[in-house]
Amino acid sequence: MPENDTTAALQALLKQVTALTETVTAQQKRLDDLHAFNGRILDEAKDLKREKKSLLQTLEEQQRDRALESANFTRDADGNLRLNTSTLPAHTISRADARDPAKYRAAKEAAAKAGLPLKIADDRDDPTRRNTHSATAIAQTKTISLDDDHHRIRYVRADHNTGHGIVQRRLEAERLGLRVQTWRTPDDLPEHMQAKLHLMEKAHDAD
Repeated sequence: MPENDTTAALQALLKQVTALTETVTAQQKRLDDLHAFNGRILDEAKDLKREKKSLLQTLEEQQRDRALESANFTRDADGNLRLNTSTLPAHTISRADARDPAKYRAAKEAAAKAGLPLKIADDRDDPTRRNTHSATAIAQTKTISLDDDHHRIRYVRADHNTGHGIVQRRLEAERLGLRVQTWRTPDDLPEHMQAKLHLMEKAHDAD
């Protein structure tokens, strides 16, 4: 083969090898870029999964804390559970009944049966004395109880928060996470509950 033809053939082959090298290099770069992209996607997916798991754990912890709070449990500074006895309901008898051994013994047995502490009410806390001796008359509303869902309080009209069923009524409220407070007139209620009472009375009148 003439020398010129050999040189031309070598140049053509070199050109093909150079082009092939450039193509392989470009493909390798694309593969490297794709690998890096896939790596970022996998890392972001892992981060998202961890954040989702963390959020679910936080929500579950909040739900548990709310359930514990409703059951009168709180956590101390070390995270240990403590029973909050100050918010527990009590089986209450009047001071006069407490002086009667038979009545006191019966009230103590009833409190133990209900799993509640026995409390001797002061005269001002005795609903029976309030209902019979207070100078303030009880408003004869059609509504006898209404709930403050925000502050978790059940307001019961004083003349319906007496008698043998008082413990059961308080236990029912406690099961719903509500504290019981009595009222005699609408003025005894907070303003927002006075407004709610007004609407409930209007609803009764409409019925």
